[in-house]
Amino acid sequence: MTPYKIYIPRRLLETAWTAILSSVNIAERGLMHHKRLSVYCLMFLLTVLVTGCKDDFRAQSDLEGLEILAIQASPPSVTLGESTNLTALVFSENELPEYQWSVCLFDTGPFDGFSCIDPALECCIGDEKTAELSPDIFVNCNQDCIEGSDTDSETADLPIPDLSTEEGMGMLSELEEVRVRLRVTAGSASIEAVKSVTLFKEGVRNTNPVFGELTYEGPACDSDEHCVWPEDTVISVEAGVTLKLKTSLTPGESAEEDDQLEGSSIAWFTAGAGMNELFSRADTAENQLQIPEEEDLEDETVILYLVGRDGNGGTAWTQRTLQVETTEEEKDEE
Repeated sequence: MTPYKIYIPRRLLETAWTAILSSVNIAERGLMHHKRLSVYCLMFLLTVLVTGCKDDFRAQSDLEGLEILAIQASPPSVTLGESTNLTALVFSENELPEYQWSVCLFDTGPFDGFSCIDPALECCIGDEKTAELSPDIFVNCNQDCIEGSDTDSETADLPIPDLSTEEGMGMLSELEEVRVRLRVTAGSASIEAVKSVTLFKEGVRNTNPVFGELTYEGPACDSDEHCVWPEDTVISVEAGVTLKLKTSLTPGESAEEDDQLEGSSIAWFTAGAGMNELFSRADTAENQLQIPEEEDLEDETVILYLVGRDGNGGTAWTQRTLQVETTEEEKDEE
């Protein structure tokens, strides 16, 4: 029986990683020492899940089909009356994706996919790659994109509060966050993701993190130390090589500024190559990009995505492209 790794939903791994980082931070501050046991149990569970006896393994960092890698809200938190701009990082292997954004005031939480508790409480935001979440969305709620939206909002069990009144604004002010849903469709494939937008009340407002420069070491670098890889530069490499990558992530501001870096993480994704790790902590942001051998190469263009999260709603990403050089014989055969 040969050990192998099975496919685990990316959202499960991201949630697990966030839980591990959060639990470790809490334990280090000495507030909840029993959390350490939860961390060890969770890590053991993931170890068991990725062990088995099958050959068709796809690493979590390898992209194929249709994927929503991240959603950014800028700013990641808003006060009542403010707006935020939403942007999605989507990978679509073949067809051009279509977008549908909506927002719900009251949902069921993570145990039922954050579905809205009443169709009358969900409003459409837009159908482009970017969208704006503003108070006007709830004042003039468009429900054309909502399934089961035949419900009359005025006779619904939980109608949208009238934000033109003090009572309605008071009801909204009781919320800590609202969740935006993004549905992406490409051909017959469809996928959804949910983004929480914090309603800011007091303290230090969080901002989105910022990526520093990305450097690489390996055969494609002509320096004895490392080479800088700008975002708008396509580098060329030979098939079968490995590049050692390193970057940095500057967390956004938050009420827990001292712990922000320790609670931040970077997810590494690639289309056409392989990563040594899926996640890294932001304070040890290193990884290895493994280019396939020529006989295993599916595409000469490789795309690399880095997604940074600070644990307080802040999100950032950066993208790189490289070209794999093949031998003349291989090119002639193509």
